[in-house]
Parts: sequence; structure tokens; C-alpha cells
Amino acid sequence: MEDDFDIAVANVDALPAHIYRDDSSSSVNLLEKFSNIPLRIRGRAEAWEVPRDQIKLASKIGEGTGGVVYLCRWRGLDCAAKLLSTASKVSVEYHDMINEISTISHLRHPNLVLFLGACTVSEPLLILSEYMAGGSLEDRFDLKKKQLGRPWKPSRIQAINWCMDLSRAVCFLHNCTTPIIHRDLKPANLLLSENDHLKVSDFGLCKTLAKVKEDGTPYTMTGCTGTKRYMAPEVVLSQPDYDEKVDIYSMAMIFWYIFKGERPFNLIEPQLISLLTSSRGLRPDSRAIGWPELEELVECMWAENPKLRPSAVEIVSKLKVMQSAANASSEDAKVTCKCKFNCVVQ
Repeated sequence: MEDDFDIAVANVDALPAHIYRDDSSSSVNLLEKFSNIPLRIRGRAEAWEVPRDQIKLASKIGEGTGGVVYLCRWRGLDCAAKLLSTASKVSVEYHDMINEISTISHLRHPNLVLFLGACTVSEPLLILSEYMAGGSLEDRFDLKKKQLGRPWKPSRIQAINWCMDLSRAVCFLHNCTTPIIHRDLKPANLLLSENDHLKVSDFGLCKTLAKVKEDGTPYTMTGCTGTKRYMAPEVVLSQPDYDEKVDIYSMAMIFWYIFKGERPFNLIEPQLISLLTSSRGLRPDSRAIGWPELEELVECMWAENPKLRPSAVEIVSKLKVMQSAANASSEDAKVTCKCKFNCVVQ
């Protein structure tokens, strides 16, 4: 007797030949066809459904709205396991995680945290991803500040490299066949590898632009206090037609954070931030970045009018020039001593 899996595969196999033609309308139709297949069945068809007994949970390494993250062991590999903290299938958190699995299971990019699999057949929902040993960008800045007793600023090369990593990830997302809007970019969602490469995580709010809670009230972003510092004015004002430029605004605030070493609007009450940025046009002082070319770019990125903000492709192009200049400047600053070891001194 055929099960759900066999029926789903048969339905896909039965798609007419023209659906596979290499044109945009066919691609959209094919994506819509697959999106209607239940997630638990897609997991088997796409080979990412993981047997729960293969995952050995260890220590808790993080916790957020609706989810707990554990260091775990899976098939000889250290991984991160994100578990849903509520079993309710009508909760916002449940639908966020379903949305995240549905999206990231198709995405592969060097600057996105690698999705390894998920457990969707039984409860609780679980997302398995690569373990990022460097923690979050926010944790790095907080730790350095605690160690130094003052805000920490990374080197210019390190800072521009992180900005480039973020920009490449967003450029990839915005240029997918069906563009993906992250909608919750902030330092807590940017993770660092053991080699300090930056990758984007947490896709629970991506792409879904008109979400509401079960009771019909407007949906709020995760971790409002932290998120509002990076939230575009059009999102704050609940404008229904905002687009991928909301991510560009968030990136501008993150760039400022990386170069300044402090959270935007750190001295302003959290509940006032969204009002001042959306209705009063308040922005951080771009001069704190200390790099005129980047200051000009950031000012364009957080422009009030989304149409005036550059695309992610344009940002990557401009950052490449700045990155090359920073590397060249670093090389010029190196001095080789005259000892037999040819030491390089900064």
C-alpha cells in the first residue's frame, strides 16, 4: 500500500515536461508545487529528515524566544541543535520554525550557517546545523567589552571582512529565484566560525511578510528590545508593501555597530527607538565609523526612502574596493626587520 511519501513523489514525477523548462514562470510553478508538499514528506524526499536517536544532546549553548540551542553530537560531528520549546502547533514559535526549516533546507552559501537536517516527524521540532564555535557577533563584542572595561573595536580589516561576509549572504538571499528577505538581521543572529568567518542564522521570520498571530493581532519581531535597534522604519510603521530593502537598513546599523563597537542608540530607552527612527528620522552619527567612503555608503543604506538604498549587489561591489584598500594599507604598514629570520613587524 502506498504511503504519503510514495504519493507525493508520484505527484512530482507526474509534473508535465514543460514545467522543467528553464524559464522563470516554470521555476515559480515548480517551487509552488513543492511548497504544497507536507514538510515531513519533503524531509524524506530531500533526505534531510534525521532520525532523532542519532542526535546526542550535550550542553545548552543558547536560548531565545521559543527555542533552546544545544551543542550536540551527530554521526561523529559536533553540531548545534535548535529545539522548539513549546509543543503547541498553533503557536507563533511553531510556525516560525516550520518556516525556517522550509526555507533553509534549500539554501547553500558559504556565509549562511549550514543546515544539516531536521526532525519533523515527532515532537519537539528540531533543526540541526553546523556548530559555530566563535559564538554570535554580539557575544564577541560583549565579551571584549567586559575584558577591556570599555567598548571594543576590531581592526579595520577584521571589521570590513565581517561587513563583506554579511553583504555576500544578503546578496545571495535577495537574488534567489524567489527572493528571500531575512527581516531579523542583528548581531545576535550573526555567528562566527572558529576562524572568525561570519555567517547568517535564524530564518524564522524570513520571507513571510504578512504574518499575524492566531488571535489576529499584528505579529511582532523576535526579541523586540534588541531588534528595534536594527529595524527599518517601514517595518516599524507596519507598511504592507515593504521589500528586501528592510535588510539593507538593518545592515547599515550592523556596519555602524561593528566599527563603533557599541549598539546603535545605546543611551536611548528601547521603547523610544522605533518612534525616533521612523517618525523623527533619527540615525547614529556616521562619523563614528571613521572611514569616509564607508560612512557615505552607510548613510545611503539607512535612507528614509527605501528606493534610495543601494542593492546588496551594489554594496558588495563597493565593499570590495574598500576591502582591497584596507589590505593594501595593511601591507604597506608592515616592516621587515634585518635579522636572519626576516621577521614581519606591524
